[in-house]
Amino acid sequence: MKEEKASKIGFLLSNIRTLEFATIDSAYQEGSPADLKFNFGFGVLEEAKWLVCDAIVEFHFNECPFIIIKVRCEFEVDSEAWDSYVDHKRHTITFPGKFLQHLAVLTTGTTRGVLHAKTENTKFNQIILPTLNITDIVSEPITFDLDTKK
Repeated sequence: MKEEKASKIGFLLSNIRTLEFATIDSAYQEGSPADLKFNFGFGVLEEAKWLVCDAIVEFHFNECPFIIIKVRCEFEVDSEAWDSYVDHKRHTITFPGKFLQHLAVLTTGTTRGVLHAKTENTKFNQIILPTLNITDIVSEPITFDLDTKK
């Protein structure tokens, strides 16, 4: 039932943070095909009613990273929608998989832009975060523990 409400969750992209960015010249092999490691992390900031999505990206050759980037998008969730997903007895909140997928897509696009901006006018600018099938990475609802001190 709650999965159906996913398309009606109001939210705003409230903040973008580059948590980590590094290039390692010695590991870079120009002209060689690079491998990509990509993952997401999610969390909640209960007081602000924010859901955060981290994109963690690593480009590497033979397990040696040459670009590492971690970008966080912080989404302010509509108060009414937030409250509808809270389980007060368990002190948890569960967001639907489809909603999390949508935020992951937005975070991926943001990460692609940050990567371009950080590598502009460098040899690394030819490295582009490819399109990804987010449904292979994020598909299930996620439940978060809430602060029980309130």
